[in-house]
Amino acid sequence: MKIADVAVTGQAEEIIDIIYHRLKESFPLVEYVERKNILGIGEPGKHLMCYFSLDDGGLRIKFKGKDAVHLTDGFDLIALADGTVQLFQENDFTSKHKEGTSFRTSNEATCASDASPKLYSQNEEERLIVEKIWAELGDMSEEEKRRTFDGCSARVYNALRQLRIVTIGDLCAYTPQELLSIRNFGYKCILELYRFILLAVGKDAGAYVLPQFSPREIIYETACADHFAHREEYEGQYGLMIQCILHIADLKLTGREKAVVFARFGIFEKQKTLQEIGSDMGLTRERIRQIYAKSKRKMLGTKLPVNVLREISDLAQQMTAAPAGGFLVFLCIEGGGLELADFVCARFFKQNLQRDRFSADIKKGIAEEARAAAIAQKKEKFNSEIEGLILYPAKKTPSEGFFEKLHTEREVKTEDEELAAFEYEGRPYACESFLERHVLQQFLKNRTFREIKTQSLKIPFKNWFYYPDFQCLTHDGRLVIVEVKPLFRMLEYDNIQKFHALKAYCEENGFGYLIVDDRNNSFEAIDIHNFEFEKQIMRELDADGEMPFCRFHEIYQNTQANIKNFLTLIKSQGLALRTPFLLKKECDTTF
Repeated sequence: MKIADVAVTGQAEEIIDIIYHRLKESFPLVEYVERKNILGIGEPGKHLMCYFSLDDGGLRIKFKGKDAVHLTDGFDLIALADGTVQLFQENDFTSKHKEGTSFRTSNEATCASDASPKLYSQNEEERLIVEKIWAELGDMSEEEKRRTFDGCSARVYNALRQLRIVTIGDLCAYTPQELLSIRNFGYKCILELYRFILLAVGKDAGAYVLPQFSPREIIYETACADHFAHREEYEGQYGLMIQCILHIADLKLTGREKAVVFARFGIFEKQKTLQEIGSDMGLTRERIRQIYAKSKRKMLGTKLPVNVLREISDLAQQMTAAPAGGFLVFLCIEGGGLELADFVCARFFKQNLQRDRFSADIKKGIAEEARAAAIAQKKEKFNSEIEGLILYPAKKTPSEGFFEKLHTEREVKTEDEELAAFEYEGRPYACESFLERHVLQQFLKNRTFREIKTQSLKIPFKNWFYYPDFQCLTHDGRLVIVEVKPLFRMLEYDNIQKFHALKAYCEENGFGYLIVDDRNNSFEAIDIHNFEFEKQIMRELDADGEMPFCRFHEIYQNTQANIKNFLTLIKSQGLALRTPFLLKKECDTTF
C-alpha cells in the first residue's frame, strides 16, 4: 500500500520529501527511520522529529511537541517543521530512551490520540485481530472476565497495566482504537493478547502462534530439516530477496562497492573470499575488507525510499511464514554462503547471527550431507554393479507368486550362534558362513532387492538336491537365485557342477541367477586370460593328463598368473580341479 494511494491530495510522498529536506537543512544527520513499522524522520538513536500515519482522514503528520494534523487541514507544514527545528535546537534530545527529554507525560505517551494506526501492511491485519478480540469479549461470561493477564508476557502485561487494565473485564471498558494507540503495542503484542483471550474462553489458539526466530539460538539440525521441508518456498523467497538487495545496492553503493558486495555475497557468481576479490580487482585483502565493511554499513542504513522500506518489511513477513532458520541454512548451502546469511539477519530480521557457532554447524552439516551423498552414491554403484552381474535367461517369468510360496527347505546348522540367530530389522535370516552373512548384509543395507529369503529352494542335483544360498525378489518382481562362494572355491569341480545345475534350473523356469563372492567377483563375469600360463598348463595336461600342485605352482609363479586367470582357464578348457589338489583334463564341455 503506497502513501499516494490513500492520501486525499495524492501528493503525500512529495510532502514527506519536502519535510525531510526542510529538517535536513538544519540537521544533516537526519534520515528516514522505521520504528515498529512506523515511518518517521529523525537522527539515528534519538527522538523522532516527526512521523506519519494513516487513518480515515488520510495522511496524518505528527511533529514533535505539536498536535497531529491532516494533510488536508490547511496547516502550514513548513512552519510546523521550522517550529520542530527550533525545539530540537533549544533542547538536547540526545536519546529516545533518556528520561525527562520528552514534554509528554507518561499517560500522554501511552494514550495520546496522535499514535494512530500504523502505516504499513500489518495495519489491516492488526485491526482485524483487534476486532476479533472485542467480538470475543462481548461473548465472555462474568467469570471469564475476572481472569487476570498474569499468563501474558511481561511486555503485554506492563503495557496493559499502564492503562490500569488488570483483568479481561477491565479491557472491555476501552475501545479498539485506544488499544491500538498504546505505545509499543505492536503486532506481536496484539497477536499474543488474542491468543490469550481465545485460551481464556477454551478455544483453539494454535493457528495464532507467531513464528519464532532467534538467530542466536538456531539449532542447526532443526534448521536443516526445515531447509529440506520448505526448500521450494525458500527458492521463491531467495529470488525476491536478491531483487530487494539489488535495489538497496543501486541506491546506496558505487560501482566498485557493488562489485565487492556481490562477489562476497555470492550474487551472480560463486562466493569469493576477500583475497580472491582483491586479486581480481588488483587491491589488497585489507582494502577489500574495508570496502566491504563500509558497503555493508551503508546497505544496513535506514535512509531508504518508502517503497524499498515497505518491500523489506513485506519480504521479512514472507520469510518468517516458513521457519527462518531453514532459510539461513538454504542461503549458506545453496544461496551464497554465511556472509549473505549474516546480512539477511541484520537487514530483514533485525537480529544478529551467532556466526562462529552457526558457521561450525554449517560446516558440520555440509560434511554430513557430503557423507550422506557419498553413501547414496556408493549404494547406487553397488546396486548397479549387482544388477549388471545378474544373468537372466531369454524367457523372463514374473516370479512374485512363486516367491511368496517359498519357505525354508533346510534348517541351517552351525556351531556359531551369530550365524544361526542372524536378524536384520526384526526378520530372521539363516547363513552357513560369515561370507554369506556379509554378502546378505550388503544386499539388505543397500536395498538391492525388495525381499530376500534364505535356504528356501532346492534344485535337483545328481541323485539328490542342491540348496542355493539366497532367493531374492527384485523391485520389478523377478526372482533371482544367488549362490555365494569364495573365489578360490569357484575353481572346484564339485561346485562348478552345482553351478551347471543352477544355470539349467533358472533357464528352464525363467529365473535370474548370480554366482558371486563378497567383492562382487561373479563366476560368469570373470574372463581374464593369461595366454602364457594357459599355454604351459595345457601343454603339460596334453602330455600327462593331470598335474600335481608342485608343478602347477611353478608355472603359476613363473607366468605371474592369478586366481582369475586360473578360473578363466578352467571355464574355457573344461578342466577339473579336485581336492586334494589335482588338475585334470576330463570335462568335455565348457561352462
